[in-house]
Amino acid sequence: MLYKIVAFDDPIRSLIFTSNSLRLLDIRGSTCNVWEPSVLVRSEQNDDESASDALGRNPVIVESEDAEEIIFLTAMVPGNGSSIFVGKEDGTVAIHDSAIGAGKQVQSLYRHTAGTAVSVFSWSEAPTTLASADLASNVIVTKIASANSDSKVSCTELLDVRLDNQAIRAVLLNRAGDRLLVSSSICVYLYSLTGEVIKSQTYDNSVVQAWLNDPSDSARVLGLSPSGLRIFDWQTFHESRHITFVNRATTDIFGPKPVIKRMAVVPKSTKILLRVVTSRPKSQITSLRILDVTQLSAALSTVPRKADCGISVQTGIDSAIRRQGLPQNFTDAEEEIFGFIPPQYLREDLEPLTEHLEQIIATIPNSSEVVFLNKNLWVCTVDIDKFSTDPSYTRHFFIPHEWITNNEEMIIQVTAQKDILLLKRDKLIIFKRGLRNGEKVAIDLD
Repeated sequence: MLYKIVAFDDPIRSLIFTSNSLRLLDIRGSTCNVWEPSVLVRSEQNDDESASDALGRNPVIVESEDAEEIIFLTAMVPGNGSSIFVGKEDGTVAIHDSAIGAGKQVQSLYRHTAGTAVSVFSWSEAPTTLASADLASNVIVTKIASANSDSKVSCTELLDVRLDNQAIRAVLLNRAGDRLLVSSSICVYLYSLTGEVIKSQTYDNSVVQAWLNDPSDSARVLGLSPSGLRIFDWQTFHESRHITFVNRATTDIFGPKPVIKRMAVVPKSTKILLRVVTSRPKSQITSLRILDVTQLSAALSTVPRKADCGISVQTGIDSAIRRQGLPQNFTDAEEEIFGFIPPQYLREDLEPLTEHLEQIIATIPNSSEVVFLNKNLWVCTVDIDKFSTDPSYTRHFFIPHEWITNNEEMIIQVTAQKDILLLKRDKLIIFKRGLRNGEKVAIDLD
């Protein structure tokens, strides 16, 4: 080895020597770097110096950045106003402000004791409560206070727990900010913020893949999987409903071993957009479904509980299913109410969009629009309430392809001010007013 360049930048896309072999050029991201290693400039060798002696010298090492100075950003969640909470690979949780410079860090709030990367967040807006989890299965919940006279944000720790031998998949705070749900690889826990474990329940990963607050009822939490919906009470974690997704005469609507890749909640219309990916030999099939929670809740309210009637339910949704010729053997002794979701509650309006969609980002607050990345990495929006009559979407701006460094989904969010947030290595990138202008793209349904 003669020369070593250590650079913690974007991956190298191309590498070439100049024609005189004195310079080395590389393309990293959207920049081209020109290197002029001194070892490429050689004087004529003396008679008593062999080529092997020259090659045996210690290599020259040049560093473009000090690796110890780079701390990668690993998670984020928008807070109230212009605040953004960011987690780092060293376990630090910091607050940034999108109104100051380019999302400048305001201060560090706290640090996970294990010093491991922060993996997931949950934010409760009304009581300004933040929950964070790291890769060592530590969970910290803090109460965030407004800035005081010296512009510092204060936080009070409410809960600090650790799960043994369980990888944390998700954390979720209820809207009241007094309950925390922690979903691990094998179990689900419900905590009060006083530290009490209200209930724990063992679940297979396929039973519930995603948890969210019910957009139509703040007292309920929903557990979603590609096969069905479970409804729980936030205070006691009592399961009151278990509904199975169906498509006419079959309960297998997504194929074998489907996974919820992403979901978005549209609070204005209380709808949930699900992106489900099914792996098949040599291919993946993506499906998009819209679950209308309000309509479903209204239908469920007319169906008596099994505990109330003491017999198998034969009214309401079940009657509608029976008229469609669907199977009736769906009872479960542990469930108070059961049934299938008729197709009108699990709509396929957005299915034509699947050929264009790469990643769901989030919903725009107080609207029925969903922000997503298309296959060409353009940031786009679609109005899910209007798509059935106007099958189109709007593309706004593109994300440079070189910013994608692996096969995982990008960490990207939307603020209440419609700013787009993106984590790239050790930087928080903010696209301001990026959704203000756009170009309409019509989708051919033929």
